[in-house]
Amino acid sequence: MLIALDNDRRARSAFPMKPKQLAAVLIKVLGLSLCAHSLSTVIASVIGFPFTIGLASGGSRMILSYLTSMVYGIVPFAIGLWLILGTKWFVERLFTDEEQ
Repeated sequence: MLIALDNDRRARSAFPMKPKQLAAVLIKVLGLSLCAHSLSTVIASVIGFPFTIGLASGGSRMILSYLTSMVYGIVPFAIGLWLILGTKWFVERLFTDEEQ
């Protein structure tokens, strides 16, 4: 009797989340991961800006390098933010034919 109750409880709680809920959580985790990964690049670019301007007095290669690193930090951050804020829209596009 105890074993049967234990198996019944396992069957009910083996996967308590619906696929839409799981997709929403995973999309938000992906967005947070992108934001966290790119945040260090953005911070390093902002901190290094005064040094870049000081070193780039003779040419524009340093400023181009600075702008490139800033773009490499901002684009993933924007994508991560879009994933976090647009999770509901994105999940509904993925699960158009399913109910829930």
